Amino acid sequence: MNKKKIEIIIQAGGRGSRLRHFTWNKPKCLVSYEGKPVIFYLFDLFQKSNFYIVGDYQIDKIKRYFKINAPPVNFKIYKTIYYNTTMYIKYEKLYRDLNVTPTKQRVELAHIIFSKKQHFTANELISMADRKKLNISMATIYNTLSLLEDKGMLKTINIDNELKFYDTNLDHHHHLYNTTMSTLTDIDNDKVVFAELPEIPKNLQIESTEVLIKARNK
Repeated sequence: MNKKKIEIIIQAGGRGSRLRHFTWNKPKCLVSYEGKPVIFYLFDLFQKSNFYIVGDYQIDKIKRYFKINAPPVNFKIYKTIYYNTTMYIKYEKLYRDLNVTPTKQRVELAHIIFSKKQHFTANELISMADRKKLNISMATIYNTLSLLEDKGMLKTINIDNELKFYDTNLDHHHHLYNTTMSTLTDIDNDKVVFAELPEIPKNLQIESTEVLIKARNK
């Protein structure tokens, strides 16, 4: 038996048309072989693993079957009609690793935020969520940003007392802010050279130096 704990995604969707004599009244993962549903053979092989079961056709029967005949593993079931399931699993795990409850709204926001390296303001995130027609309140958006910042998943760049950008790039780098366009872009570390740093109190130690350059269009 494999003792290694891994994350396993089972794609249990589709009608199983090639097995239609067996799947006319059940999803194919519940087709029996030697008195046991075929999916349980995977459970037996990887008992220490976490299973994510993705399905659509008669998925409610899987839920009912597992409620009566509980698998000997940790598992979650996802219905593909509602979610981009791979995305949902990825960002649900991100929140669980942070010991945060992965609500549907938080997962949807994480998909917007971390789908690429980017800078954005809270208002821009609200607009992005609106364009995707997500039913997420402003309070949830602000709370999620604060949570991700506190957990070290987002950096913040304060332009002034009223304007703050969030940054998904956690590597050390510098920034250029265009005051005309109100846009923020990255500057690579090797593009900024310090000839000399000012003296600081002897009881302090410099952790990092980050430069914010403000410029306007000519």
